[in-house]
Amino acid sequence: MLRKAGSLTSGEMVAVKLFAEGIDLRGEEGLRYLRAVRRLAGFHHPRLLAPSEAGRSGTLAFQVTPYFPAEPLGAVMAGGALKLSETVAVIQQVAEGLAALQRLGLAHGNLRPSNVLVSREGERIQAVACDPFLTGLRGAENALLQEALAPWRAPEEAPWLERVADGRTDLYTLGTLAYWMLTGRLPFAEAAPVELLRRRLAAQPPPPREWNAVVPERLSAIVSRLLARNPDERPQSAEALLHELRDWAHPDPSRPGGTEEVRRLVPPLAGIARLPTAGREGTREAVLSALARARSGEGALLVLAGEAGSGRQTVIDSLRLPFEAAG
Repeated sequence: MLRKAGSLTSGEMVAVKLFAEGIDLRGEEGLRYLRAVRRLAGFHHPRLLAPSEAGRSGTLAFQVTPYFPAEPLGAVMAGGALKLSETVAVIQQVAEGLAALQRLGLAHGNLRPSNVLVSREGERIQAVACDPFLTGLRGAENALLQEALAPWRAPEEAPWLERVADGRTDLYTLGTLAYWMLTGRLPFAEAAPVELLRRRLAAQPPPPREWNAVVPERLSAIVSRLLARNPDERPQSAEALLHELRDWAHPDPSRPGGTEEVRRLVPPLAGIARLPTAGREGTREAVLSALARARSGEGALLVLAGEAGSGRQTVIDSLRLPFEAAG
């Protein structure tokens, strides 16, 4: 239950959330939540509605956050798809809120359409993330909440894996939100919560561009990276994601980077043929072939180039053992 009120200390409008009776702040999960709230004391960020206070009043637990007059993202999307520029703005603004939390060593853990609030002022769109830290509270893990969270959970949240979620888990959920905003559909078809987690562990969804040709190729690749099954293959922080988004939206032609820049800096050498490859395995085989030639005394120069999300780092990581063995 959510109520709007005036703060007795600051006079500003605040939102007071009264939790359901079953939610208890006195257990281990509740104490963890209260510690996270205390770490946010005095914290303010325009892209995050973080709780400024939490506790109990009689039999009910509550939290207090700044008041932000806006609609949940789910309600906004129900009224029609966002423009591409609006979708990118929402992704970037939510990422800014996540980055602020990550700088404090915290993760949101509760991203979904109802916890992203959106407002419009003319052509300008504003988005904030709200209600962090709540999913672990005792009493919150009921069947209805599990069903609501299921489409937005990351593969590593499968309970049988017993892994600790971190900021990269939030990025997977943000990728799911981005995919949904860009295509109007979820990365995986609806299913029971456990089945959805199994699908995410077993497969990578098609790139958003396959469902919506308007989505730019590089933006599609960034979203696909957010949805990588392995957290190590995603952007490693919200700040890294923001860097990729800014680099895509405002490329700096003087910055060394893309494929054309690599080709300019490393021109073709006499006697060295460019090896066309398809996919990570094809690239790996080409590199191993060059390694075999190098061990026999034939020199080789290799440059791995490709768009963000093309899997270059994965290929490099898979080749460390063969190269170490070769000395």
